[in-house]
Amino acid sequence: MSLRGRWQIGNTAPGRMRVTGCLSAWLLGVLLGIGAVLAGNPAQAHTSLVSSSPADQSTLAAEPTRVSLDFDEPLGRPAFVVVTAPDGTTVSREDPEVAGTRVSSAIEATGLAGQYTVAFRVVSTDGHTLSDELTYTVSSGHAASASAVSDSSDKSTGFFSEPHGFHLVLAGGGGALTALFVLYRPLRRRRE
Repeated sequence: MSLRGRWQIGNTAPGRMRVTGCLSAWLLGVLLGIGAVLAGNPAQAHTSLVSSSPADQSTLAAEPTRVSLDFDEPLGRPAFVVVTAPDGTTVSREDPEVAGTRVSSAIEATGLAGQYTVAFRVVSTDGHTLSDELTYTVSSGHAASASAVSDSSDKSTGFFSEPHGFHLVLAGGGGALTALFVLYRPLRRRRE
Protein backbone atom coordinates (compact mmCIF):
# COMPACT_ATOMS: atom_id res chain seq x y z
CA MET A 1 0.00 0.00 0.00
CA SER A 2 1.38 3.41 -0.91
CA LEU A 3 1.97 6.18 1.59
CA ARG A 4 -0.79 8.21 -0.06
CA GLY A 5 -3.37 5.41 0.43
CA ARG A 6 -2.25 4.57 3.94
CA TRP A 7 -2.52 8.09 5.42
CA GLN A 8 -5.35 9.38 3.23
CA ILE A 9 -3.32 12.29 1.86
CA GLY A 10 -5.17 14.41 -0.63
CA ASN A 11 -8.90 13.75 -0.91
CA THR A 12 -10.22 12.57 2.43
CA ALA A 13 -13.64 11.22 3.12
CA PRO A 14 -16.14 13.69 4.65
CA GLY A 15 -16.68 11.38 7.65
CA ARG A 16 -12.96 11.31 8.37
CA MET A 17 -12.83 15.12 8.27
CA ARG A 18 -15.62 15.32 10.85
CA VAL A 19 -13.79 12.90 13.14
CA THR A 20 -10.55 14.84 12.69
CA GLY A 21 -12.37 18.12 13.36
CA CYS A 22 -13.99 16.72 16.50
CA LEU A 23 -10.67 15.35 17.74
CA SER A 24 -9.01 18.71 17.09
CA ALA A 25 -11.80 20.51 18.93
CA TRP A 26 -11.58 18.04 21.82
CA LEU A 27 -7.79 18.47 22.03
CA LEU A 28 -8.19 22.27 21.99
CA GLY A 29 -10.72 22.07 24.82
CA VAL A 30 -8.46 19.82 26.88
CA LEU A 31 -5.51 22.17 26.37
CA LEU A 32 -7.64 25.17 27.35
CA GLY A 33 -8.80 23.31 30.46
CA ILE A 34 -5.24 22.44 31.45
CA GLY A 35 -4.20 26.04 30.88
CA ALA A 36 -7.03 27.28 33.08
CA VAL A 37 -6.07 24.87 35.87
CA LEU A 38 -2.43 25.94 35.69
CA ALA A 39 -3.41 29.60 35.69
CA GLY A 40 -5.35 29.03 38.93
CA ASN A 41 -2.39 27.27 40.57
CA PRO A 42 -1.73 28.57 44.07
CA ALA A 43 1.99 28.66 43.35
CA GLN A 44 1.31 31.57 41.01
CA ALA A 45 -0.34 33.78 43.63
CA HIS A 46 0.50 37.46 43.17
CA THR A 47 1.39 38.51 46.71
CA SER A 48 4.64 37.33 48.24
CA LEU A 49 6.49 37.91 51.49
CA VAL A 50 9.58 40.11 51.03
CA SER A 51 10.94 40.26 54.59
CA SER A 52 9.97 39.77 58.20
CA SER A 53 11.05 41.00 61.61
CA PRO A 54 12.16 38.77 63.23
CA ALA A 55 13.61 37.13 60.13
CA ASP A 56 12.54 33.58 59.27
CA GLN A 57 14.68 30.96 61.08
CA SER A 58 16.62 33.62 62.98
CA THR A 59 17.87 33.25 66.57
CA LEU A 60 17.25 36.13 68.97
CA ALA A 61 18.87 36.84 72.34
CA ALA A 62 15.60 38.25 73.72
CA GLU A 63 11.91 37.99 72.91
CA PRO A 64 10.62 40.57 70.43
CA THR A 65 7.62 42.73 71.36
CA ARG A 66 6.28 42.94 67.81
CA VAL A 67 6.22 40.85 64.62
CA SER A 68 6.23 42.66 61.25
CA LEU A 69 5.77 41.17 57.78
CA ASP A 70 6.54 43.10 54.58
CA PHE A 71 4.99 42.10 51.24
CA ASP A 72 5.54 43.13 47.63
CA GLU A 73 1.98 44.47 47.15
CA PRO A 74 -0.40 46.65 49.17
CA LEU A 75 -2.57 44.59 51.52
CA GLY A 76 -6.30 44.67 52.16
CA ARG A 77 -8.32 43.46 55.10
CA PRO A 78 -8.76 41.11 56.83
CA ALA A 79 -5.22 40.09 57.76
CA PHE A 80 -4.34 37.46 60.36
CA VAL A 81 -1.11 36.92 62.29
CA VAL A 82 -0.93 34.23 64.96
CA VAL A 83 2.30 33.86 66.96
CA THR A 84 2.64 30.59 68.89
CA ALA A 85 5.13 30.12 71.74
CA PRO A 86 7.18 26.92 72.24
CA ASP A 87 4.60 25.66 74.75
CA GLY A 88 1.77 26.02 72.21
CA THR A 89 0.15 29.14 73.64
CA THR A 90 -0.85 32.01 71.36
CA VAL A 91 1.10 35.16 72.22
CA SER A 92 -0.23 37.62 69.61
CA ARG A 93 -2.15 40.23 71.60
CA GLU A 94 -4.21 42.21 69.11
CA ASP A 95 -5.65 42.25 65.63
CA PRO A 96 -2.78 42.92 63.25
CA GLU A 97 -2.22 46.43 61.98
CA VAL A 98 -2.19 46.77 58.18
CA ALA A 99 -0.35 49.74 56.66
CA GLY A 100 0.37 49.62 52.92
CA THR A 101 2.56 46.59 52.27
CA ARG A 102 3.22 45.86 55.96
CA VAL A 103 1.24 43.90 58.53
CA SER A 104 2.37 43.84 62.17
CA SER A 105 1.16 42.57 65.48
CA ALA A 106 2.19 43.12 69.11
CA ILE A 107 3.16 39.97 70.97
CA GLU A 108 3.14 39.11 74.64
CA ALA A 109 6.34 38.13 76.48
CA THR A 110 6.37 34.56 77.77
CA GLY A 111 9.89 34.20 79.20
CA LEU A 112 10.25 30.97 77.22
CA ALA A 113 13.29 29.93 75.24
CA GLY A 114 12.69 27.90 72.11
CA GLN A 115 11.07 28.08 68.69
CA TYR A 116 8.16 30.45 68.02
CA THR A 117 5.90 30.06 64.98
CA VAL A 118 4.38 32.98 63.08
CA ALA A 119 1.40 31.89 60.96
CA PHE A 120 -0.10 34.52 58.69
CA ARG A 121 -2.84 34.98 56.14
CA VAL A 122 -3.08 38.20 54.13
CA VAL A 123 -5.17 39.44 51.23
CA SER A 124 -3.74 41.71 48.55
CA THR A 125 -5.84 44.60 47.28
CA ASP A 126 -6.59 42.57 44.11
CA GLY A 127 -8.11 39.77 46.23
CA HIS A 128 -5.34 37.14 46.15
CA THR A 129 -4.61 35.46 49.47
CA LEU A 130 -1.31 34.21 50.84
CA SER A 131 -0.96 31.93 53.85
CA ASP A 132 2.32 30.69 55.25
CA GLU A 133 4.36 30.17 58.39
CA LEU A 134 7.79 31.22 59.52
CA THR A 135 9.75 30.56 62.70
CA TYR A 136 12.27 32.25 64.96
CA THR A 137 14.09 30.99 68.03
CA VAL A 138 14.64 32.80 71.34
CA SER A 139 17.82 31.64 73.10
CA SER A 140 17.19 33.19 76.55
CA GLY A 141 14.54 32.28 79.11
CA HIS A 142 13.34 29.05 80.65
CA ALA A 143 12.38 25.96 78.67
CA ALA A 144 8.74 25.03 78.16
CA SER A 145 7.52 21.99 80.08
CA ALA A 146 7.80 18.71 78.19
CA SER A 147 4.05 18.05 78.38
CA ALA A 148 3.18 21.47 76.92
CA VAL A 149 5.64 20.97 74.05
CA SER A 150 4.24 17.50 73.21
CA ASP A 151 0.66 18.84 73.31
CA SER A 152 1.53 21.65 70.89
CA SER A 153 3.40 19.31 68.52
CA ASP A 154 0.27 17.13 68.19
CA LYS A 155 -1.66 20.05 66.67
CA SER A 156 -1.88 20.59 62.95
CA THR A 157 1.11 22.50 61.57
CA GLY A 158 -0.91 24.49 59.04
CA PHE A 159 -2.70 27.28 60.90
CA PHE A 160 -4.25 28.68 57.75
CA SER A 161 -4.57 25.85 55.24
CA GLU A 162 -5.21 27.07 51.71
CA PRO A 163 -5.93 24.06 49.50
CA HIS A 164 -7.29 26.13 46.59
CA GLY A 165 -9.58 23.24 45.71
CA PHE A 166 -12.32 25.66 44.72
CA HIS A 167 -10.01 27.40 42.24
CA LEU A 168 -9.04 24.08 40.65
CA VAL A 169 -12.66 22.93 40.35
CA LEU A 170 -13.66 26.28 38.86
CA ALA A 171 -10.82 26.26 36.34
CA GLY A 172 -11.40 22.62 35.41
CA GLY A 173 -15.13 23.24 35.00
CA GLY A 174 -14.40 26.22 32.76
CA GLY A 175 -12.11 24.07 30.62
CA ALA A 176 -14.74 21.32 30.38
CA LEU A 177 -17.43 23.82 29.35
CA THR A 178 -15.10 25.25 26.72
CA ALA A 179 -14.41 21.76 25.38
CA LEU A 180 -18.15 20.98 25.22
CA PHE A 181 -18.83 24.25 23.38
CA VAL A 182 -16.05 23.58 20.89
CA LEU A 183 -17.32 20.03 20.31
CA TYR A 184 -21.02 20.91 20.17
CA ARG A 185 -20.64 23.78 17.72
CA PRO A 186 -19.79 21.62 14.66
CA LEU A 187 -22.66 19.24 15.51
CA ARG A 188 -25.09 22.15 15.68
CA ARG A 189 -23.95 23.43 12.28
CA ARG A 190 -24.58 20.05 10.72
CA ARG A 191 -28.17 19.97 12.00
CA GLU A 192 -28.93 23.39 10.53
